[in-house]
Amino acid sequence: MKYRRGFTLYRVVKPEKLGDILLYRRFRNLGSAEGKYFSMTVKGAASYAKQAYYGFGDPPYTLVKTKISNSLLRKLDMIFVDRGIPAIVVPDSNLLSLVPQVLNFLPLPSR
Repeated sequence: MKYRRGFTLYRVVKPEKLGDILLYRRFRNLGSAEGKYFSMTVKGAASYAKQAYYGFGDPPYTLVKTKISNSLLRKLDMIFVDRGIPAIVVPDSNLLSLVPQVLNFLPLPSR
């Protein structure tokens, strides 16, 4: 999924984080973590939302996508989380460079 101007990343967010994104039009870290996890695939983001919804009773999630520059992406390590989802952690210092785009759909993987 490489694009001329970057690579697309995905994140699913709960209603309160969605409100923050819509208000500030940025990803902000409101907790004590040093960055935010982003899935490298839409399927991975949807899988996490499904696991959290059924496993923890979380409210429905909203899918958000963004683009990260190829130069920044090369500096970050890909990791596998939550049963094999390819992801990266974007440090707080780089979050402001990511512009979120809220999507009005979330594909749900089969049960």
